[in-house]
Amino acid sequence: MRRNLTIAAAAMALALGCAGTAFAATTVTVKLEDSTVDPSIKGMPMVVDRTSVPAGEVDFDVTNLSKALVHEMLIFPAPPAGQALPYDDAAQKVKEAEGHKLEETDDMAPGLHKTVKITLEPGDYLLICNQPGHYKMGMWSKFTVTK
Repeated sequence: MRRNLTIAAAAMALALGCAGTAFAATTVTVKLEDSTVDPSIKGMPMVVDRTSVPAGEVDFDVTNLSKALVHEMLIFPAPPAGQALPYDDAAQKVKEAEGHKLEETDDMAPGLHKTVKITLEPGDYLLICNQPGHYKMGMWSKFTVTK
């Protein structure tokens, strides 16, 4: 009887281990750049190594490559077609609560690296930097989560 329990326990552990592997997080590399990285850079690009991943856990490995500027990465559900994220012109920032921000890195000093772990459902999202003026200068990326 004890041997059967040991075999059953081993089978359960193996099954759980396989299930864990099948649902491993997808990693997305995000680089936040500006002209301090390279003087030929125009605007403030957010360079994402992939713009589509399957639904589930996603790890965003974010690096601020700037030599002088603070950046950050925030995740928002994309607004419906033809609409924009709510924007405060005076502050030069997206209104985070009104835009339904899902997660963020917080402020990242030059050279800093952070990982954001989040479970995402199928749909369209926007990754943005919400430091004053950065979103309007191009520091954002569309991002799609598939089934």
